[in-house]
Amino acid sequence: MGDRRQPSHASHACPRLEHDHDAGFPPEFWGIEDFAGTVIHPQHWSAELDHTGKRVVVIGSGATAITLIPSMARTAGHVTMLQRSPSYVFSMPAHDSLAHALRKLVGHERAHRMVRRKNILFTRAIYKASRRMPKLMRRLLIANVRRQLPRHFDVDTHFTPR
Repeated sequence: MGDRRQPSHASHACPRLEHDHDAGFPPEFWGIEDFAGTVIHPQHWSAELDHTGKRVVVIGSGATAITLIPSMARTAGHVTMLQRSPSYVFSMPAHDSLAHALRKLVGHERAHRMVRRKNILFTRAIYKASRRMPKLMRRLLIANVRRQLPRHFDVDTHFTPR
């Protein structure tokens, strides 16, 4: 199984990845050579690619799903997301009322700095709470998803990570 000793310092805690970030990670899929459609890695998305009216499957989760699917769903005929396990997601409104109010009160530049600081502190607080109280944060994140979906939607299957 391998050596399970704790690393002596942080530099040993990160695995060394032999990965070409320009190429992206091309996962292997059984039967992909038989697929008649177009296969595109998100890092190599072409502006000329037209998915209007087409049936699309997005394989991935997290950032791939959050960035691609909402924009594709506007014009594609049908979009399906295929993932091994969902990611925890915390959605926030696209419109920040505090930012809007601060821009009026203190101007764009100062408001930007203040809102950026607020967002950093919020993100750090979520991270720290998740590390200190993972079970509570798991329940809160899933409860937030439940609140935003129809009453009988199967949240446990589609939004609860393993």
